[in-house]
Amino acid sequence: YKSDSGKTITGGIIASYRLKGAGILGSCVANCSGKVCGSDGCGGICGTCPSGEYCSGDQTQCIVGVNPCDLTSASWSTTNVVEGNTVTMNAVGTQCSGTTLNFSIYENGFVGDDFVTSISVSSLSTTWVAQWLDDGGTDPEYYFTVTVVDNPSEQVTTTADLTVTQAAQTCAQQGGNICTGGETCSGNILSATDSNSCCDVTCNSPSFPSSYIIRDLPSTVAPNEQIVVNLDIYSNETIIEERLFVLEERIPSQWTVISNDFSGSTPDSHILRAYVAQGFCCINPEYHFTYTIQAPSSSGTYTFDGIFVFESFVEVVSSTNCGNGVCEQTADKSQDELDSANSYFCTQDCQGDSIFGPTIITVA
Repeated sequence: YKSDSGKTITGGIIASYRLKGAGILGSCVANCSGKVCGSDGCGGICGTCPSGEYCSGDQTQCIVGVNPCDLTSASWSTTNVVEGNTVTMNAVGTQCSGTTLNFSIYENGFVGDDFVTSISVSSLSTTWVAQWLDDGGTDPEYYFTVTVVDNPSEQVTTTADLTVTQAAQTCAQQGGNICTGGETCSGNILSATDSNSCCDVTCNSPSFPSSYIIRDLPSTVAPNEQIVVNLDIYSNETIIEERLFVLEERIPSQWTVISNDFSGSTPDSHILRAYVAQGFCCINPEYHFTYTIQAPSSSGTYTFDGIFVFESFVEVVSSTNCGNGVCEQTADKSQDELDSANSYFCTQDCQGDSIFGPTIITVA
């Protein structure tokens, strides 16, 4: 709902009141039987006493004089809480037994304070379900006052504010958009329970080089969970020459590779390699690879990386010199020979030609 200043307030409803007539709608039932003044037990009052009188402790009569209740302090039960949780408002005073007190809550604003709600009870404490409101990009802070209903001049105010933080939300609950498939966010990334790429504005369409790869990985998996990963390779060009490209997918050593449809093999089971020979074939060709892996039992963050190199980027030499920074491949070697030893194709030197960036996944 809207506060007096127009700010939007979220949270649970404590009680609903009728505009006319007695009683409270909902689970709390007002009780004014035999009472002429004081609290009705649900935040309202059964009646007020004339000026110069105050309500008796049993609420059956008004007594001439000034209510002897002497309030000395007020405080929250905590200073930080997540919206939707219940907090207690406490007052300290003497000779206050049976006295009706009004607890009024305010949001501490930069320009003026917003009244939120008030609760009247015949007790030195009461509870409130914390609400979160948009306070210009920061979490709201609340204070409350406690007033003797029969003696409004007797009042105390909290000295420490209550800060209410917003409960964790999904991207959709925050009105955000999850960027996928190479889309980018030109706004702010929101903290969301279901995505690490929740954007507060519309995602921008991907702008790729002539060829690109999309690695389909979830942002979070459970320990020991098995997942299927898709690698989709796209090209924005027409292939008019025969050539070879090499794809290598590097999987963290803590993960277990269950199966894959990559055509090549490597000495390291955590490096998946594929060779694709491309002829005079097509406009904007696509290739798709899949593998199944199992997450480790240990929680943490893990990085998946890879390289994607066209043969035209590779220097063909009589013998390779791995580690020289030149992406090179030994001439006249069959694919089986290339698979059998890394020395025939120095992938470690081809990182500069990679257009296949890392993806981080969390195990939790």
